[in-house]
Amino acid sequence: MSRVTGRERAVLQRILGMSWAWLVASVMCCLALPAHAGVEVMAASSARNTVSLNGLWDIKGDGFSSQAVVPGAIPLTGTVTHWSRSFTMALAARPAVAYIEFAGIVNTAVVRLNGVQVGTLVALKQTRLDVSSALVLNGANKLEVDIDDKLTDSTVPGGFTDPYVPALGALAYQLPVPWEHRPGIVRDVTLVWSARPIVTDVFATSTLSPDLSRSDVTVRLRIGGGTASQLAAFVGLTRGSTMLANCVAKGPAAPGASAAINELVCSFSVAQPVLWSPEQPQLHDLFVTLYDGPQASDAVHDRIGFRRIETRGNQIFLNNRALFLRGISRHDLYGDSGFVANPEAIETDLRFIKKLGANYVRSIHYPPDERLAKRADEIGLLLSEEIPAWAKFIAPGVSDIAIGMFSAMIERDYNRPSVIFWFGGSESSSDDMPYFQRVTQTAKALDPTRLVSFVFDTPIYKAEDVQRYAKVARDAGFDVYAQNGYGLAYDAVIRALPLDFATVITEWSGSEGSDRGPIGPPGVHAFPDVPDTSGMGVFSELNETWTLMKSMLVWLPYMQCTAGSATPCVSGLVYFNWQDVPWAGLPYFVEGHVPVYHNGLVYADRTPKVWPLAAFEWATGLMPGDR
Repeated sequence: MSRVTGRERAVLQRILGMSWAWLVASVMCCLALPAHAGVEVMAASSARNTVSLNGLWDIKGDGFSSQAVVPGAIPLTGTVTHWSRSFTMALAARPAVAYIEFAGIVNTAVVRLNGVQVGTLVALKQTRLDVSSALVLNGANKLEVDIDDKLTDSTVPGGFTDPYVPALGALAYQLPVPWEHRPGIVRDVTLVWSARPIVTDVFATSTLSPDLSRSDVTVRLRIGGGTASQLAAFVGLTRGSTMLANCVAKGPAAPGASAAINELVCSFSVAQPVLWSPEQPQLHDLFVTLYDGPQASDAVHDRIGFRRIETRGNQIFLNNRALFLRGISRHDLYGDSGFVANPEAIETDLRFIKKLGANYVRSIHYPPDERLAKRADEIGLLLSEEIPAWAKFIAPGVSDIAIGMFSAMIERDYNRPSVIFWFGGSESSSDDMPYFQRVTQTAKALDPTRLVSFVFDTPIYKAEDVQRYAKVARDAGFDVYAQNGYGLAYDAVIRALPLDFATVITEWSGSEGSDRGPIGPPGVHAFPDVPDTSGMGVFSELNETWTLMKSMLVWLPYMQCTAGSATPCVSGLVYFNWQDVPWAGLPYFVEGHVPVYHNGLVYADRTPKVWPLAAFEWATGLMPGDR
């Protein structure tokens, strides 16, 4: 527990004068409001005010005017659309803290409040914009968001699109990447304000002893609307109705820390912690009450878990046990709703995936809705998250944008025990070494408890290419070599995999499969590169099943990693993909192909493909690890 001095002694005496049961009950009875950076706000003990700015917004574009419900999206325009809505305030004085939080937009945007530019937004990055000085305290406020559809060589994601514009028009701005092609405000918008200081973020870092018999926990509380050095907070950890530990958080976060780091910090230890794993997803409740003088000004709650993820040579270990990732990649897309998340689909997807024997989901290509990781915590699935870093990193400012997105993703899901990997993106080249090194430096500075890497995807058919990319991953400081495996199904190439560096095959697949019609004209190739043997452009679900099984058997001899192994092995196989993925640009890269990847185990609307699902369950049954 932190040592208490001066004015904080009275605060501590006040807190500890209450019975712990009363304190927990008083917090638990409170109404949970929308989440902020992973924490729930407890209203009864808080001066915080939270208002949803979802709902009906006005939209104006080039020659059109309409409305849309937020979260929501509109068809691609290839230009800038103007989104706006009004809300009314009735405040006697300017608040100590006020911000508008955007959980995610597509693709880039400029935000104004009452005509004042308050910030900018990039794709699917959770962003908080300070609006305290721009608020109209009494009366109507107008919020405006100018959203740009286009992907260019200066955006993330991005690409060299200009040459395609004359022939394809607006569609060209979506060609570089398999990206949902409808722009909009696709996740929640929330206004938060308070006349007193509040906790804006909670970061709980657990360090387990080598034998896992003790966890040393450091809790950092980021503060808005007040100066940390003048505040204190009570932090309590419970499991069920039992208090396991508590401490009093003070500021600054560390001796000599910059005043710009407006945080409180405290630490405690937990003996014989109950550990989190996919087999036993055990969670603990973390309660925080912020005190501004003798009275509480804010209270928040989160659920955390204790687990240790690490690599040793060519293996990955979870809680000192060798771990094999029986994985599947999942796009955070929801049929006709695009990026607008469906909580029922999240629940159904994760439970179905686990039932099939998987223990790991690669949340592929973009940060998912934050509800995904919370449910993975509770259901018991390992996750990785990544940013959409198809980009021209040597272009001015692009690397900075990507690292900003990467940092925001880490901070948002910092407390989620299910998340074991941070990926700095995918499908780039070894020429991006300066960016790769920044990815490692950023991840290790913000979160030293998880693994970091980047997914390599250049088509690889030569052993020397595998060796080169593995060296790039090593030189960048990555914890694992993450490589898509479509071109690796050759014994000579597999034998080139590193012997002392954990390797995860982040995508492997059979052919596409659809019983809803052909995927293109006669002779079209199915992804990844499967010839049309039907002569009609048809690749059935049974064809997907057979090729899935055939592809998996290539990896079967290479799934038993041991310390000091003299033969190559992999520590995980990740199937592409959970659901079929629409992509408007696909026909322009695979001539004649319909604009959908049909490698999913379910269709885009979640209708199951019975035989491919059975084949995937058969495949996970052959892989190592606990079920």
